[in-house]
Amino acid sequence: MPIDPRLIELVKGSGNFYFPVERDGASVPLWASRYTNSVLRSRALWQQRLSPRVVQLLHRAFSEMLVGFYESAGAGKLTADRADDLARSLRAHLARLEIQLATITGDGALAAAGIAANGHAQGVRQTVGVQAGIETSFTQVPAQALDLMQIRRFAESEAVGHSQFIRTLYNRRVNSAENFKVFDDLIRQFVIEGRSWTDSTRDIAGLLAKGDSALMQEMVSHLGARGGKLRNEISQSFWADLNELAKQDEFYAKVIGDTKLRAQTILYDGRRIAISEVNIAHFEADRLAAETSPVVQAVTWNLSGRHASIGIACECDVLANADYHGLGTGVYYAENCPSRPHPFCGCTLGYVLRAPADWNKAKDTPRRPIQLSESTIEDFLNQANEKARSDKTLSITPKRIDRVLENVNGLTRKAHSVWAGRLEEVAA
Repeated sequence: MPIDPRLIELVKGSGNFYFPVERDGASVPLWASRYTNSVLRSRALWQQRLSPRVVQLLHRAFSEMLVGFYESAGAGKLTADRADDLARSLRAHLARLEIQLATITGDGALAAAGIAANGHAQGVRQTVGVQAGIETSFTQVPAQALDLMQIRRFAESEAVGHSQFIRTLYNRRVNSAENFKVFDDLIRQFVIEGRSWTDSTRDIAGLLAKGDSALMQEMVSHLGARGGKLRNEISQSFWADLNELAKQDEFYAKVIGDTKLRAQTILYDGRRIAISEVNIAHFEADRLAAETSPVVQAVTWNLSGRHASIGIACECDVLANADYHGLGTGVYYAENCPSRPHPFCGCTLGYVLRAPADWNKAKDTPRRPIQLSESTIEDFLNQANEKARSDKTLSITPKRIDRVLENVNGLTRKAHSVWAGRLEEVAA
């Protein structure tokens, strides 16, 4: 049966969960409370414990790389004959870092997907129990969610496994030819300046650490005295020393500037990729678990709490306000709900729950999403701008409207196409 739009309005004040009631103003049914609490507990576990843990492990991997590289320094001056040895040492340490980051990110994504699936599994156990005719398993949801992430990202014929995808991302950010070119230029300049091998490795490690306070703290807490020694070396006169050298030579200033940008990008991108992948994995598994659950009828698109303060109307505003399926504002079938539209998207899913009498019935077959027009997109973006802080809003230009239109319609089309493809595979 189609979702009653009145249902959404009736329980609009109930947060991210909507449930059937017998009369207006009725209290939340016990079964609905049990289900929502299970899912919310798992969401808190992902946000408050898993994500910080992934960042901590990321910082530990960086710390180990930096300290290991610093300790590998040879004695004496860095001569032209020894420059290649230093460059090879840096490449080797960054190659190991790439593998570590990929492993941490892959494990974190799978854990996030598992947490999402477990929240719904616990909810089903506490509400449905062992009712006759209702059998549900969430065991395969985490792995399936990672596979579907990749299929939704690429054309199905071009999809690669999540692990391979992560390795490719980190390879481009950590071990790129562009990165090594600027490091090689810096090492050659160190040779010209007659700097010692130890000072050269310290300076490169300092640039890679970029003075990041969280990384520096983890360096000491994780590696003790070894980490403390490097932290002290790059926190006293490090930046003043490099700046003084830059003042003496215009080319040297450019090399240091280029290297600083590249080095800082490695740490920034490392964190960005890890957190983004963990968040996307949780979102996709949450959607797939909602599709699997006999208790969930549909999902809703809920804007991130920080969205209004950012003040930039985007695809998320459209997804939260559009009615693609005739189910109501921002309501989607779990099967073909679109993926998050941009990196660091903090939007989450809400859930329209089914009445107990419907738990053993088949769900509605998802309808194909409509395609929004330019005027509709413009209206949604302007409405979002009116709610945002005026000092941070971006003007709604025709180019911006076209980009958002292409993205949201493309996301909904792809989500439906992937679901339909899965259905065909099952039928075959």
